[in-house]
Amino acid sequence: MKPLFFLFSMIILTSCSGGGGGGGGGVVSRSGSTTHTNVDPTIDKTIIFSGITQTTDKSDTSVTIHWTPHPNAVRYIIYDLQSGTPVSVATVNDPKLSSITLNNLDPAKEYKFVVKVQTVAGLYDGNTQIAPITMNQAPSVPSELIILSQNSLSGIRPNPKVRVSGVKVGDTVKLYRGDGCSNEIGSQKVEVGTSVDIVTLPLEVGQNKISAASFNSKNNSSGCGSPLTYKRVACPSNYVPVNAPDGESDFCIAKYEMKNKNEVAVSEAQGLPWTNLFQNEAKLKCLNLNTSESDEYDLISNAEWMIAAKEIEKTSSNWTEGAVGVGSLIRGHSDNAPSKTLAASDDTSPYFETLDSQDSAKDQRRTFNLSNGSIIWDLSGNVDEWTDWAKGGTAPTIAPKCSNIEYASEFSDVSCSDLLQSDFFPGNPLQKDNYGSSFGLGMFHGGSGGAAFRGGRFKVTNDVEAGIFSLVLLYSSSHKSPSVGFRCVYRPQSE
Repeated sequence: MKPLFFLFSMIILTSCSGGGGGGGGGVVSRSGSTTHTNVDPTIDKTIIFSGITQTTDKSDTSVTIHWTPHPNAVRYIIYDLQSGTPVSVATVNDPKLSSITLNNLDPAKEYKFVVKVQTVAGLYDGNTQIAPITMNQAPSVPSELIILSQNSLSGIRPNPKVRVSGVKVGDTVKLYRGDGCSNEIGSQKVEVGTSVDIVTLPLEVGQNKISAASFNSKNNSSGCGSPLTYKRVACPSNYVPVNAPDGESDFCIAKYEMKNKNEVAVSEAQGLPWTNLFQNEAKLKCLNLNTSESDEYDLISNAEWMIAAKEIEKTSSNWTEGAVGVGSLIRGHSDNAPSKTLAASDDTSPYFETLDSQDSAKDQRRTFNLSNGSIIWDLSGNVDEWTDWAKGGTAPTIAPKCSNIEYASEFSDVSCSDLLQSDFFPGNPLQKDNYGSSFGLGMFHGGSGGAAFRGGRFKVTNDVEAGIFSLVLLYSSSHKSPSVGFRCVYRPQSE
């Protein structure tokens, strides 16, 4: 075998001395470039340099090489000798640096790295310290996929969160619809640990196979793993799914304010909202949708209203300027143009009967988007809506009493000992200052009535009181009004 100094005689001096870019600091990556010459480089035998001291953080495509900085160095040249001929792979122009991470290496390939000092005179040290390294194998096939929900086999959520295990930091994991890893529905880079959580694109109602594969930085694939099967359960007609936060249950919410169809509460576009009902009458109309074998239907609870409202708040398309926290939230039909309640329409006519448009009054749009792609009409504006303060039961639950605030107030000004902030306070995802009615959130109206309606309605004056977080506690459950309607929810039973 040829000695190392002979191998380095095959490197052109000008190539090495010029590789640092002329004197700037930092690292200059070099693609492999072997050049032959019969001119021997000059070795400064007075420079004692130990070369590579250790290698760390090896993966399938990267490794970090370390050395002890030398006082006579102006730069360091890194070579690979695995072919028997030195190939320059990188130049470090800052003589104070003591390491470099080499990327885009080949999985499972053997390398033999050497670090050389170069002086201001263009001389080199004579160290022969070779660091042989065999890179890790390409990504392994993910070992397990599970759905992160209360029921991992089925649910109403269109875009479930999938936990993929058996992966490694630095790789990108991709999810696919089907068992062939060809129709991508989500991806995520692994930052820590051996698992990663990925939210899928919306899936079809029915059985869905979901498979996964890992990819490294050079796009080498692990191959496709065994799929899991997730059954997406359909909501009732004209109800849409709402993704609840971790620890809460997903549910279906009526897409429209409830309408009176032969004394049956229906969610449909045509017709005016069903109003002039006491709170307990509104709850009973929802409960009457159940059969003797099930109890999935109910009047929407305050907690469910808040889940939907925060989903709307954090979704960019519900803000007038198309970005969360910019402009104001859409408030629905909340002005007096026209001064009456309105029927709804299909989703292609979001300003239906408002006399407004995207160009005249963006905030009067009547449709709201959820992060899972669902669309809801009139959750703010048109008419106020009765809610039940808690889930379940055959009669509405009493709401907190805030008799010290019997007037319209900004949320930040509310001080009521019986009211939790989670009961009414907006999420404020960007932590905006003075986050209140000017952002289209609505307003708080306290009282000691013991009942709650939300969302606000069209107003002849002071239309800023309407908004998805609007809450009125002034009235009792025996209150009825042509401007107060209701909305049902469907809570699917676990299979």
